[in-house]
Amino acid sequence: MGTDPANHVELDAKLARVGLARWTPVPVLKMDNTEHVSRVQPFAWKWTDIENGLMQVSELADAAKKTGKAPRRLVRLVNPSTNSNWPSVTSTLGCNVTLLNPGERWHAHRHVAEAIRFSIKGSGEFVIGNERCVMEAGDLAFTPSLMHHEHSNADMKDSAMWIDGLNVGIVRTFEVPFYEEFEDETLPIDHTSKQTTARYGAPGFKADWLPDSGDRPRLLHYTWKATYDALKRLSASDASPYDDVMLEYVEPGTDRSPLRTIGCFIQLIRSKVSTLAHRQTSSGIFYCHKGRGVSIVGGQRIEWKTGDFFVVPPWTWHEHANHRDEEAILFSMQDTPVYKALGLYHEEPHPNEHQIADGRRRPTTLNDVWSR
Repeated sequence: MGTDPANHVELDAKLARVGLARWTPVPVLKMDNTEHVSRVQPFAWKWTDIENGLMQVSELADAAKKTGKAPRRLVRLVNPSTNSNWPSVTSTLGCNVTLLNPGERWHAHRHVAEAIRFSIKGSGEFVIGNERCVMEAGDLAFTPSLMHHEHSNADMKDSAMWIDGLNVGIVRTFEVPFYEEFEDETLPIDHTSKQTTARYGAPGFKADWLPDSGDRPRLLHYTWKATYDALKRLSASDASPYDDVMLEYVEPGTDRSPLRTIGCFIQLIRSKVSTLAHRQTSSGIFYCHKGRGVSIVGGQRIEWKTGDFFVVPPWTWHEHANHRDEEAILFSMQDTPVYKALGLYHEEPHPNEHQIADGRRRPTTLNDVWSR
């Protein structure tokens, strides 16, 4: 057919009709490319916007009670650079902020998606398997794939708010968005077990795919007191030039996350500390649990304070700074476990130690993202 571009177009059309395509060169991404731009873009959410949106959604839920089952009181964080038909923050991770008023309960259920819950306000009950956890602000709970769980505020006096983090992008990619409600509204609770552990083998749950599971206790509820005490002890002896004082939530006696695709971290940015820039092939969603500071993500300056969120896309330079006299604490959920399991995890320091912040404002619309 020759080298005429018109012939190429004709051939491409013929091949496409039978589900084929010829080889064409693709852009090469070199590991040392300091200017790489991820399809997922940096983005930030302010707590005032989140809280206002959550209150408005809650008003709709109140009105819906009169007509039947009310929707959940939650708002999803949506990064405009991702697919708007499937609300998410990165290609792999999604995040919601949820409100549960006193006297309310969600029907017990399970799903294929792995999930984390980080409590941000008030107290709430969270049942994982057959064990009840009372969640206070700063507590973290893990829900493994297909483990029954429920949320309840039936016995509490104040409203509860928490972060839902799920591997929604992974579930969608593998086309397994399975969900199932428990036969009863609530789960049977084992009152003889400790509050801070949950066991494999919840009602209707077979854990055959889990190695060495049996009835071995598994820590799925991490209290804020224990977490903060560990952070302070570490801050007296060790710190990273890239993350300052940082801990990963792992199963006791191991270096593994309780979940297979989501890892959770807590980091203390000490007063007057500025970290060096680095990047990883994985992505992360960050939440400011305490204090305030600034991060440079992909050259974009993001200022944050208590309640704010921001995202670090894959293979994107990022660094943090706390210029104030008070400490700052960031909680993050990251997809590092799945990258490591697939042999795709890499990280490297910035060749010049720091990025140059370009002063761009945080994008708030798709046009903002696409115009960059």
